[in-house]
Amino acid sequence: MRRVAAGLAEDPAALEVAEPLAVLDSAFEVPPETTGYERVHDCLIEEPTEIHMMFGHQHAWGVLFELDHVGPDGAAETLYHATDGLLLRNNPEYKFFDPPLALAAGDKLRIRCRWDNDTAAPLAWPSEMCVAVMYYTPARGFLTCDPSVGKTSPGPLTDPEAVGCAAETDAGNSKGVGEFCTPDGGECDDNDGATACLAAFDARAHYCSKIFCADDAECGEDATCQTNDMGSACVPDKCL
Repeated sequence: MRRVAAGLAEDPAALEVAEPLAVLDSAFEVPPETTGYERVHDCLIEEPTEIHMMFGHQHAWGVLFELDHVGPDGAAETLYHATDGLLLRNNPEYKFFDPPLALAAGDKLRIRCRWDNDTAAPLAWPSEMCVAVMYYTPARGFLTCDPSVGKTSPGPLTDPEAVGCAAETDAGNSKGVGEFCTPDGGECDDNDGATACLAAFDARAHYCSKIFCADDAECGEDATCQTNDMGSACVPDKCL
C-alpha cells in the first residue's frame, strides 16, 4: 500500500503517498515456563499524523495484542485487539480507517503484548514479536518507533549511490521473492505473499519480498527469512 485515496476521488492527482509506521517492542524477554507475561510501551506522536490502515503482529506464544490511542488527557481508546499470536503471524486482521484516524502532536500509541512461554528457555525478539504496522500520511518516510530504546526514527532510506543486487530481468521464485520491482511500479502486487517492494525503503533492494516472515519455508526456493531490529523479510539468497 504505497498510495491512499483522498476521500472518494478517483483522479490520480488526488492520491497521496502513504508510508509505513512500525511501533514495536524489541527488548522484552519472557522467562521460561511463564504464563501471562505482559509488556506495555508508549510511542509519542511528534507531528500531526493520519492513520489509514493497521495490523498487529506476534508469533506462536502471543496471547494478547492491543494497540491504544492515548489522548493528551490520558484517556485511552483501543484501536486493535487480538488474542491469537499464530493468527497475527499468518493472517492478521487488517483494519482500515475512512476517514483516516487523526493523531495530534503529543498523542501516544500504546502497544500491549502478552505471552505464554511454555518452553524451558527465555523467549525474546525475533523468535517472538510485538509489532503494530500502520500506513500513515503525510509521508515522512518509513518510520519505526521502538519505545524500548526511546526513539522514533526513519527506517532504511533510499541511497541514490547504492548498488542493488536485483537485475531488471529477475522474475523471482515461485512465491515472487526476488522479482525485480520499483517503489511505485506495482510489480509485486500479484505475487503469492511477496507483495512488498523493498526498493521503497532501500535502493539496494529492488526486489519483491514477504515481510514479517517466520521461517525460510515462507520465502520459497533460493530465498531466506532474514531478521533485523525492524522485523523480518524474505531475501533472495544472492542478495544476502
